Amino acid sequence: MIYLDNGATTKLEEAAFEAMKPYLMEEYGNAMGNHPMAAKSRRAVELAREQVADLIGARPSEIYFTSGGTESNNWAIKMTAAGGNLPSSHIITSVIEHPSVRNTCRYLAKLGCQVSEIPVDERGILDLQALQQAAKAAADEQQNAEAAALEKTQAAGGDPQTGIRLISIMTANNEIGTIQPIDDIEAIAREYGFMFHTDAVQAAGHIPVDVREHPGIHMLSASGHKFGGPKGIGFLYIRDGVFGRMKEAPERMQPLLHGGGQEKELRAGTHNVAAIVGMGAASEIARKQMAMRRQKEIELRDVLIRRITEEIPGARLNGDAARRLPGNCSFCFDGASSEVLLVRLGEAGICASAGSACSAGAATPSHVLTAIGRTKQEALSAVRFTLSWRNSREELDTVIETIKGLI
Repeated sequence: MIYLDNGATTKLEEAAFEAMKPYLMEEYGNAMGNHPMAAKSRRAVELAREQVADLIGARPSEIYFTSGGTESNNWAIKMTAAGGNLPSSHIITSVIEHPSVRNTCRYLAKLGCQVSEIPVDERGILDLQALQQAAKAAADEQQNAEAAALEKTQAAGGDPQTGIRLISIMTANNEIGTIQPIDDIEAIAREYGFMFHTDAVQAAGHIPVDVREHPGIHMLSASGHKFGGPKGIGFLYIRDGVFGRMKEAPERMQPLLHGGGQEKELRAGTHNVAAIVGMGAASEIARKQMAMRRQKEIELRDVLIRRITEEIPGARLNGDAARRLPGNCSFCFDGASSEVLLVRLGEAGICASAGSACSAGAATPSHVLTAIGRTKQEALSAVRFTLSWRNSREELDTVIETIKGLI
C-alpha cells in the first residue's frame, strides 16, 4: 500500500505509541485526582504540555488541550466573539478557510456578528490589499459606533458594550498547500487593532512555527494526528496576557465547554492522558527531526510535481508552486473525475484524496478550488497527494505509471 494522504492523518509515531501504553493500562488515574496515580497522570500531562509548547516556541502556560483542530478553531473564534457585543464585533477571515473556521464564522454572522471573507489569488495567497481595506473599514466603523454608543450610554447611565475585532487566517491551506504571508497579516492586525488567530493544523510539526517570532499571533490551533500523534487530541495556544490586557480583547477567554475545572477552568472534560502523552512525544520528535523530514518531503514533492506536470497531459498544479507545504501536491486532471480516479487509485493500492478529509463525500466542488479560479468541472477532477518523509522515489514511480493508465 502506498499512502499519500498524510494531509488527512499521519502514521502514529512508534515512540508516541510506546509513551501512551502505560496510561492506557497501568497508569489510568484521573489527572485531576488527589492520590498517587492521579499525580503521576498529572505530571505526564504537564510534561506533554512542555513538549507541545517547545514545538511552537510557546510557554507551557499558553497551551490548552482540546480534542483537535476543529474544537480549537471553534473555541478561539466563538468564545473570543462571546466576550464582546456580538452585533458590534467584526471577524475577518478568508474564502479558503477550513470548514471549522468558515462555518463557525457563518454561524456567528447569523447571530449578528459582522464577518468579512477576503479573496485570494490564483495561487491561493491572500489579497493583502483587500485585507487591509477591510480591516481599516471595520476599525473605523466600530470606533464610530462605539463613540455613539458611549454618548448614548453616558446620557442614560451605565457602561457601553464594545465589540471585538478578530482576524482568523490559516497558516497553510489543507487542500492546496499554499502558505500564507503570516508576517504581513500580523502587521495589518496590529495596525488596525485586531486580535489574530491562525489555524496551523497543517503547518505545526511540518514547517517552523514559532510564536516567539510572531508576537502578533494571539491564538493558534493545531492537531496531534497531523504530525505523528494520535487522533482525537489537539491544542489551542492562547498568548499569555492578551485577554484582560489587550485593548481589543475581551476581559477574559470564555470556555466553549462548561463543566469541571480542567485547563484552568477553560476546557471542561476529563483529560485524555494517553492521547495527550502521545501528542507530546510526537511533538518532540517532530521538532527534533523537522529539518530532515522537511527536506526529504520537499525533494519528493518537487519530483512528483515535475513528473505529473511533464508526463500527464492536462494535469495542472493547484496552489503556489514554491510557497507550499513540503508534502502537498494538488492537481486538477482535465476531463477526469476525482471520484473515479480515487477509486481506481485505491484499487491499485494508492491512497490519496480529493481535498479536505473533513469534506470527503461532498458532491459540491471544493470552495478552495473555485476560490482560486477553477471551474466546477475542474474542481471535481482534483486529486490531492500529501507525502511523508517515509515515502520513496520508487513509490512515486508507481503512482506516475498508475495515473498514466487512468488518464
